[in-house]
Amino acid sequence: MKQGRESFLDESKELLTAAKKIREEIKKIPGVILISDHDTTVVSFTSDVVNSVAINDLMHKRHRWMLNTIQLPLSSHLVVTDANAQAWKEFAPAFRDCVEYLREDP
Repeated sequence: MKQGRESFLDESKELLTAAKKIREEIKKIPGVILISDHDTTVVSFTSDVVNSVAINDLMHKRHRWMLNTIQLPLSSHLVVTDANAQAWKEFAPAFRDCVEYLREDP
């Protein structure tokens, strides 16, 4: 299916904007370190306070978000796509909830 140049550019801008908003929210959380702070749809993070793989697991268990783990450095990432770009406002509080939960009960 052909979408055309303008449609492609609009969609790309939407994905990049959502990823930027998610990065901005992650930066506000103490102890979480943003690994990918550049213009792309991949948002990767680690933590010096809680296990980033545990954040990944809790995001799925508590909020149904599927993140991917990275081995070195131990971290996780989210790829912003058409399927999740509109839900970035839901991602941020869910992410914060999981980090706070793990701080209280590692």
